[in-house]
Amino acid sequence: MDPLFDRDARATEAEAQRDRTATPKSAKPAFAFRWIPILSLEARHRPRILAHLLGLSERDRYLRFGYVASDVQIERYVAQLDFNRDELFGIFNRRLDLVAMAHLATMDSAASRRPAAEFGVSVAKSSRGRGYGDRLFDHAALHARNRGIDSLLVHAL
Repeated sequence: MDPLFDRDARATEAEAQRDRTATPKSAKPAFAFRWIPILSLEARHRPRILAHLLGLSERDRYLRFGYVASDVQIERYVAQLDFNRDELFGIFNRRLDLVAMAHLATMDSAASRRPAAEFGVSVAKSSRGRGYGDRLFDHAALHARNRGIDSLLVHAL
């Protein structure tokens, strides 16, 4: 047998053994793998969307919109949501309060050659650390891909 091949095979087996026994540093908590119902939001959900966004702190509003949106600006934003063009997703708690939401806004295809969408997400302070933002992003990315959108624009502050 070729000694070079034998050495490579041993190294590959050693790496595989390390991978099986090593605990990744970025391991998600056990609850991260639970099923979380993500619902498509419709126009009838506007009052809950408004309540969720108005409940965000100034810092959270800045992170969500890129500026500290006033109550009036948020009310205008919610009133102008286009549920036929865009996709909105939400996670509700047991009291049916909207605790996390994502907005996948389809961008004008005339502005670019490839179809694209903008992604925005917010999670209520009381519901953070549960992976809701990650789940909403994954859900929105899957919806975008299924609709032929291969570019997502995310403003990260």
